[in-house]
Order: sequence, then C-alpha cells, then structure tokens
Amino acid sequence: MNNYSDNYPEFYKKIKEKIFQYTGRIDIHHIGSTSIPGMKGKGIIDILVGYDSNKNSKKLATQLKKAGFIFQKSSSKDRIFLSNKIEETKEGDFHIHLTRKNSLEYVNLLKFKKILLKFPKSCEEYLFAKQISEKSAQGKRKLYKENKSVVIEKILRDYSKLK
Repeated sequence: MNNYSDNYPEFYKKIKEKIFQYTGRIDIHHIGSTSIPGMKGKGIIDILVGYDSNKNSKKLATQLKKAGFIFQKSSSKDRIFLSNKIEETKEGDFHIHLTRKNSLEYVNLLKFKKILLKFPKSCEEYLFAKQISEKSAQGKRKLYKENKSVVIEKILRDYSKLK
C-alpha cells in the first residue's frame, strides 16, 4: 500500500477535465482512498459517474471509451467499469465506476466517503481492514475486494446512524 499523496486531488481534477471534454458537464465524484486525505491505498484514482437512464449510460460509456478508457469486467451488474489500462492497475491509474444516480450502490459510495471524511475512527477501521485483506488475499484482487467489502458494509451500517 502507498501513502497518501497530496497530488491525488490534482490528478483527479485533470482527469475530470478530460472527461468533461468528451461528455460535457456530468455528475462526477472523486471516491475511494485517494479522495481521503491521509488514507493509504493502492494510489488508484476512483471516479464515480452517475447517469439517469440506461440510454444515457450507453452514451456516457461510448464517450468515455473515446476519451481513452477501456471497458473492464465489473463486479456489479449495476455498474459499468472502465479504466485507463487493460492490465492489472497500480498507483496513478484511473478507474471509472459508471452507476445509475440514486441507486443503492451510488448512494453508498458517496455515503462511505462522507463517513470516512467525518469520522477518523472509521478511517482507522477501514485502513486496518485493507491491510489485513491485502495480506490474506496474497495478490488475488477479487478476494481482496470481497474481504474489504465486508468491512465497508459494517462501517456503512455503524456510522450511517450518526450525524
């Protein structure tokens, strides 16, 4: 895992502007570890793009493909996943999660970020879970994500009640 870089917000800003060149102004958010100051992670810039309809999602996906992003297999049936590389990703790469606005996944991704920003203890829990997941998964990305998702769900449950 990499330490947080103060460059992450600037990387996001640059890629957001590139995306806007192809899509116009759309609903876009910086999510994931690189959006949380001080959070260790893989250094991948995760971007949430919200769409209104299936027709709109296909149009956005085509525009993002023209911008140089590559379709990837998604772990969710409710999400179109794109990245800037075909091979396994690493620090400095970009992931785009194209999801219907106001879907449970969309809402939870934004809610999780808000929790991490507001409650430092949630960051500690999440970082610990990521470190344990990384160690136990031994390089198997799918297993790492599955292990981590259990803790994400717990944090969402535990902290959603708090204001």
